[in-house]
Amino acid sequence: MKCLVLAFIFVYFDIEFDFIYCTYMYSDDLLLKSIKLAREEAGLTQKKVEEKLGLRPLTLRDYEIGRIKLPLSVAADLANVYGVTLDQLAGRQAHPSTLSPSQFLANFSSIFAGGTHQLILVDPILRAFFDDHRDEFFDHSMFEVLTRKLSKKDGKDLLLDVTKLLYSLAGCDSKIADEEVRTIKYILSAFDMIKSYKMVSPFAVETFQWKTLPKYLESIEIRHFIVWLMFLFANTDGKITTDEVNFIEARAEELKINKSNFLLIHGQFVKGRS
Repeated sequence: MKCLVLAFIFVYFDIEFDFIYCTYMYSDDLLLKSIKLAREEAGLTQKKVEEKLGLRPLTLRDYEIGRIKLPLSVAADLANVYGVTLDQLAGRQAHPSTLSPSQFLANFSSIFAGGTHQLILVDPILRAFFDDHRDEFFDHSMFEVLTRKLSKKDGKDLLLDVTKLLYSLAGCDSKIADEEVRTIKYILSAFDMIKSYKMVSPFAVETFQWKTLPKYLESIEIRHFIVWLMFLFANTDGKITTDEVNFIEARAEELKINKSNFLLIHGQFVKGRS
C-alpha cells in the first residue's frame, strides 16, 4: 500500500513539474527566440535537426515560430543536439557560445533555411517575384524559391559561387572575422556541401569575379538576390567599409545590375553616398 501511495505521489508531482515547467517556458517569446538561437549557434539547419530527431518536415519551424507548443521531451532532445542545458534552451541562462545574441547567422539562416529577410522585399523586382510565388514563399526559404527551376548541378554551382564570393568579400579589407567563416560554413552545411569548404576558403585572399555569367545566373532575380546578400553579409557588424562597397559595386556591374537598382539596394545600407 505504501508503495502505491509513493508511486502516486511521484507520478503526480512529476506530471505537475512538467506542467509548471512547460507553462513557464511558454509564458513569453523568450523560448522561441532562444531555441532558434541555440540551433543557429550549433550551426544546424531546421532540416538537419528534424532528420536527427526523426521529426516531420517543417515541425521544427512550427516550434520556433510558436505554431506548435514544444513538448518537454522534445526540448530535452533539442538541448542534447545543440549542446546546451534546458535552462539555456529556454533562455534563462546565456548560451555557452555567446552572451549577446549575434545577428550574424540569423540574417542568413532565414534566407537559406526556411524563411525570409524582410529588408530584401524593398526590392521591387524581388518583391514582385515573391508575390507571384507566395504559396512557395511561405513554405520555403527565399533561396529555395529563387532557385527552384535550377538543376541540382546548377544549384550547387551557384552555392559555390555565392560562398566563394562571400569569402572574397570578407577578405577584401584584410580582416576576416570568425563569425564570417562560421556563416560561410553554415551556408554550405545547409545544403550538405561542407566538404566543398576547401574549394571555397582560398578566396579569402583571392578576388572572386565573373568574367562571363554562367547559365545559373540568367535570372535577374537571382542576380539581385546576390547583391542583397553581399550587402547583408558586409553589414553584419553594423558598418560597411569603402573597400567592401567597392567590391560589391564591381560584382554588381559584372552581374549586369541596372545602376538605379544598385543604388536602391546600396541606399538601404550606406547613407549619403551615390
